[in-house]
Amino acid sequence: MYIKTSITLSDKDTVDKARKILESKSLNLEDCVLAFLEQVIADNNFPFDLNIPIGNDPTVEGMIESVNLARHPEEYKTYNSYNEMVEDILKDEW
Repeated sequence: MYIKTSITLSDKDTVDKARKILESKSLNLEDCVLAFLEQVIADNNFPFDLNIPIGNDPTVEGMIESVNLARHPEEYKTYNSYNEMVEDILKDEW
């Protein structure tokens, strides 16, 4: 079954570079987009880590931490109540 759709990509230079690389591997952009979407469904998540330069930007660091928390909640400390969390934080401060 085919569904006709269109995607507008605003960065022509990026699209042209990607097409050139894909064509050298006998692939096309449309098939790669479909493969990406199928992998999103299979993983129920973004299928790969993004290499985002972090620098000293706390907003970006927080975004990355929230992605890591969603993917690996077992690696993070949890609390049963707000008071338990505050007590734990304050004991480290003193």
